Amino acid sequence: MTFFYKVQQYFYDGNLSSYILQKLRLESNKQKLQKKILSATTQENYIAQKKIYKLLRWELKLIFFKKSASIGNIIDILSELIYQSNNSGVNKKKYEQYLNTFSLIPADTLSNNNWQMLGFICNINGLFRLSGICRELGASHTRKKYENNKSIFNLLAMFRLEFDSGNYDRAEKLLAEAQQNSKSNYIKDLHDKFYNYKNINDRQKILNKNQEAFQKQILNKNIVIIAPGLININQEVIDEVNSFDLIIFFNYKGNKIHKDFNLPFMSYYNSEAALVLRDSFDSFSNDLEFSVFKKISNKAQKILVNKMKGKTLDKDLDRLFFVQQPNLLQLLLDDLLPYRTNRIKVLGSNFYLNEKKYFDGYISDNKPNETHTDMWRAFAFHNILSQVNFIRNLHKTGRIELDQACLDVINMDESELLNAYELIYSKFE
Repeated sequence: MTFFYKVQQYFYDGNLSSYILQKLRLESNKQKLQKKILSATTQENYIAQKKIYKLLRWELKLIFFKKSASIGNIIDILSELIYQSNNSGVNKKKYEQYLNTFSLIPADTLSNNNWQMLGFICNINGLFRLSGICRELGASHTRKKYENNKSIFNLLAMFRLEFDSGNYDRAEKLLAEAQQNSKSNYIKDLHDKFYNYKNINDRQKILNKNQEAFQKQILNKNIVIIAPGLININQEVIDEVNSFDLIIFFNYKGNKIHKDFNLPFMSYYNSEAALVLRDSFDSFSNDLEFSVFKKISNKAQKILVNKMKGKTLDKDLDRLFFVQQPNLLQLLLDDLLPYRTNRIKVLGSNFYLNEKKYFDGYISDNKPNETHTDMWRAFAFHNILSQVNFIRNLHKTGRIELDQACLDVINMDESELLNAYELIYSKFE
């Protein structure tokens, strides 16, 4: 069965995300590709760059027959930068020149998916500003494709771009148009679960029993979300936290952060945390008023769900992001907002633009300290700009409040933000 035959079959079966998005967005081989690139960077300069060039050229093989000179120049520059970034460091003057070169490349030189792939490769090698340029070229390509052809694929890509830009009214119209033009179960489910963040309460939410139990815990309450970056806890912070009705933690492991926080609390868990906690979760799960999981992977989680003290996320937010894989803060807010709360404020999230990233106890003591390459990996798999855009856009709707550290980040423009990440995490000579 050929790739394109599978594409057609899966599309009409309604399983678009499980095949097309996996293949076109490099979901299945990101880690493998990066291991090969890192292995190549350990060799002598010329040999290493040549090997990296071949690896990247292979990844672009489906479109390499078009505009080969332009694409060859792109890959040649990127191969040089990747080698430098992983060794002695990138030459700052040359890097600025290359940024200008990339910004002048026509958007239709590569497809949106390949621009996103190159953006991922840039991020995972500490080239954050270059990744931002690739992202913008992918966005420009998406807009042009949609203007020229209103196919279902281009319509969905434009929907994700408008969502990422915070144009929720426009995104809603595009998704409604997609449902009118297609009988796909994927699109029907996406349409049924989508809500306009500007008008969340205008759409009636039908709740199952676990969702009803969750709503009882948060109904009309003032909720404070404590993110892992809440590291400076003084009396002012303690008083503010205790002025709310309920705390929501990330990946709670039996540590309330501070003894003077005296509110009931619940926790959201990502897939990794649920896996790590499979042997110890039942020892502290009763501390929690409620638990919300990205996925159910162990017995203790199932017991909580059966007791109506737990649930999974209501929808897959990943399908809405222009560049995929939202972080836990984004998943949490998307899951929480459609329910009837009185007030929601986030404390302790400044997107890792601080010297100490986590409060004491959030990361296990036996876990090694994160290196700059670990952070590159995190920023690549959870695209920096997508994460920040989502929070900025929600804040503009007035649905959430943020502390000053988070406001400082979302008030940066794209260039300032990516430059800030490079100053902290990237390697220059």
